[in-house]
Amino acid sequence: MVAMHIYDLDSDAIERISNPSINDLKTLFVNTRKPLIFPGLANREFSFIRSLNLDLFSKMTKRVPVMTPSKSGVNLFIKYDDMPMNEFVESVKSGKKLYIGAQKIHGERGIPTDINGLSGLADNIDIPRWINPECIASSNLWAGSGDNSTVLHFDPWDSLLVLGQGKKEVVVIPDVETPRCHPYSAYNFFALNEGRVLHSQVNPLNIQKKFQAEFSKIKAMRGSLESGDVIFIPAGFWHFVESQEVNVGINFFIHLADKSLFQQEPLRTFWIKDNITLKPVNWFWRIKSRFFRTIRKVFPKRIAS
Repeated sequence: MVAMHIYDLDSDAIERISNPSINDLKTLFVNTRKPLIFPGLANREFSFIRSLNLDLFSKMTKRVPVMTPSKSGVNLFIKYDDMPMNEFVESVKSGKKLYIGAQKIHGERGIPTDINGLSGLADNIDIPRWINPECIASSNLWAGSGDNSTVLHFDPWDSLLVLGQGKKEVVVIPDVETPRCHPYSAYNFFALNEGRVLHSQVNPLNIQKKFQAEFSKIKAMRGSLESGDVIFIPAGFWHFVESQEVNVGINFFIHLADKSLFQQEPLRTFWIKDNITLKPVNWFWRIKSRFFRTIRKVFPKRIAS
């Protein structure tokens, strides 16, 4: 078989809605189970996005989690290097291929959190009143040098991504295609230990031969984002995002109003992972780490040699 890219999938254009009213937005986000693009909506409803740029970031000295691409070319969201934010900016300006992805600015209910060193950005963000703070799971920074690709994955929350700078190409796959996306099993403890809870086994940049026959049958949706655009992606919908040029955006993860969606895939398996099978994996990893820390303390010279 020849090489296959996720862009080779048969796809329809993601629906674009211009100039929606506030009531339209409220209704769409509660009742819609399909991706939607809102051209230029950021300029009207998320004007703060213009202040989130490299100039602002260059004044920040706290260390933040930064990704470099894996050998497959995608950012896996499982391995990070801590780097001062101003150093990240200088590296991006020099052309180094770096990416800050899904790093929290706000946590639950829109409360600022410094878990990733980004709480200082919260003062620059005015959350629109039509987004209920009680429904916010988090807001997150996305920033990179360009040519940044995500792993194929889904999120357990509805997502609203606001692009302030750069361009993005987005491929979205409906949740009904979950079997063809080959998620990691809830009982694959090695994958869970690595943090691949939401990931597909499929490499979107170079589909493995063993997955091509089934994956090629998927009917996807695809859309392009320019600065100022906003995209809505429903929880459980698989997606791949490629960011071009220096790019900066913020997304809001919104808790689902309809909890019955956790009875269908892939959210059903996510619930099993998050509430059942991850617990023994995390427990085992903590015990293992504690054991080796103790060994290093007791036999420091022997371990070092």
